Amino acid sequence: MEIKQLPSIGEKRLKKAFEWVKLISVSGIVQILVTGLGFVSGLLVVRYLDKDQLALYSMANNILGTMVILADGGISNGVMAFGAQVQDNMRKFGKVLNTGMDLRKMFAIISIIIAAPMLIFLLMNNGSTFWVAFVIFIAIIPTFLASLSGNLLEIVAKIKQDIFPLQKIRMEYNIFRLILIFIVVFLFPYAYLALLAGGIPQFYNNWRLRKLAQKYVDFSVEPDKVFKFKNLFKKNTSQDGNESNNDENYREKILKVVSRIMPGAAYFSISGQINLYLISIFSNSGEANQSISEIAGLDKLGMVMTIVSQLFVTLIMPRFAQLPDVKAVLINRFIQIFILLTGISLIVIGSFYLFDTFLLNLLGDKYKGIELALLLSVTGTSIGMIAGNVYSLFVNRGWNIPPYFSIPLNIAIITVAIILFPIGTVIGVLKMNIFINSIHLIVNTSYLVYKINSKRR
Repeated sequence: MEIKQLPSIGEKRLKKAFEWVKLISVSGIVQILVTGLGFVSGLLVVRYLDKDQLALYSMANNILGTMVILADGGISNGVMAFGAQVQDNMRKFGKVLNTGMDLRKMFAIISIIIAAPMLIFLLMNNGSTFWVAFVIFIAIIPTFLASLSGNLLEIVAKIKQDIFPLQKIRMEYNIFRLILIFIVVFLFPYAYLALLAGGIPQFYNNWRLRKLAQKYVDFSVEPDKVFKFKNLFKKNTSQDGNESNNDENYREKILKVVSRIMPGAAYFSISGQINLYLISIFSNSGEANQSISEIAGLDKLGMVMTIVSQLFVTLIMPRFAQLPDVKAVLINRFIQIFILLTGISLIVIGSFYLFDTFLLNLLGDKYKGIELALLLSVTGTSIGMIAGNVYSLFVNRGWNIPPYFSIPLNIAIITVAIILFPIGTVIGVLKMNIFINSIHLIVNTSYLVYKINSKRR
């Protein structure tokens, strides 16, 4: 009888490496196309909205990001963590997802109440009337509501690693969005219409994501409704000393994650837009609109880092979240990830330095002569990208920096940065951004290494 020879360890590693190269290369190409479509959409907005309308558009978009973070508050992290544990059970997976959806409805109302006066104040402080500011706020509501569902529905495909259908949906969404924005900015170049045009395709995107998720989750399962406040901060431990959630429903599980993440998320959702707020408050309306327009254009060029972040949260982060709590495994994977992110960032910064004139010409004549601002912008964006991805690594494993430590620390960092840098200028604000993101990178990396070192060998 012929005996089959088992593949050697080297052959297994080579096969695994080939699979990764194939997955990353194909996913990378699609992600480049998706980001390219988003870049063209942003470029149309930057080139064809005048500086006042572009400033209004940029402020509304930034507040929209704040609203989404506040409405999430850690819900998506909880759904990712607990969904990964029950991914092979359609009913349990459906209960986790539906519970997350149900929680987000409540959080969305709170987010709107907080964000509405903030946006209206910023817009009026920069020369807008109350009614224009109100219309712009109403224009971002559809995008906000659709984004809440879309972010959770994508988690299913990420956990199941159904990558190519997910990227196809993203491609269709960005094509639809590009067409609508193209029509609007040429025929009706107003900020509120551009915001609506960017958000309407999200509803189609959600419909497609839900169809994709139906293969893996049972949407008919009722979400968990029972919640006892006294259990929110209660920690159950099993016999081996590890945390156990066997006696809790998914609503309580997710809310436990939220209770650890929400304070920091609320703070960072506001502090993350510190550039916008400082320019709006400390500059007159004309200078503020000019500065905000410049930063908006530079941010569009910085969208290249979106490719890295999207590939990271789609391919790497879910796998890191599922690794066993073994010190050697975790530290090796983290070192590999950190080197990869740093290398990519250096390549991007070098490319922007070499081709700065060409890149600024893409934005139009009003952006000529700001090569230094471009270099500072992409450097800050790159450092922020690494810091954010390191943060997502430990958050999606259920590890969180205590807010009573992180919030005072970051307030101190921002205070020092405001003292050190001239916040009334674009260059000063961009330098401040590099400083703040660098400290965040150091803190996030230190915390992740600390948590890994606390695990068993």
